[in-house]
Amino acid sequence: MIAVLPLPGAPRYGGDDEQIVAQAISDLEHYVEAGADAIVLENSHDLPYVKPPLPARAVKVMKRVAAEVRRRFAGPVGIQMLEAANETALEIAHEADLDFLRVEGYVFAHVGGAGLIEGCAGRLLRQRRERKYSAIPPPL
Repeated sequence: MIAVLPLPGAPRYGGDDEQIVAQAISDLEHYVEAGADAIVLENSHDLPYVKPPLPARAVKVMKRVAAEVRRRFAGPVGIQMLEAANETALEIAHEADLDFLRVEGYVFAHVGGAGLIEGCAGRLLRQRRERKYSAIPPPL
C-alpha cells in the first residue's frame, strides 16, 4: 500500500504537489526493492475523510500519482479512494490503466468516519459499463 501524502483540500496538505508524486515514487521504489508483486494506492492521509465528491485538485494529483506508478511498475496496480469515493477511484484507474479497485462499501452499508456509507455495487458496475472501462475486470 502506498499511502499517498495528503492531497489538495485535505487539512494536512503540504502545498507541494510535486512532493506528493515524488514521495509516492520513492515508496514504490522501496516496495520494488523489497520484492513487492502488487501495489495499491490510497489517499490514507486525507484525514479526516470526506464523502465524495472529492476536491478536483486532489483527484488531479492522484491521477498523476497513479500514472507515474503505472509507468514504473509492471505488476498489478490498484487504487482505493477514501471515504468510499469508489466512482472517482474507477475514473482514476481507467485513466491510468490500473488493474483493480479496492472498493469500500461494495455491497453492504456501514457507518464510517464521515457518516453512512451505502453499498455501491449497482452504481459502480453501471458506471463501468456506461463508460466502457473494460480494463477493470468484473468482480469475482
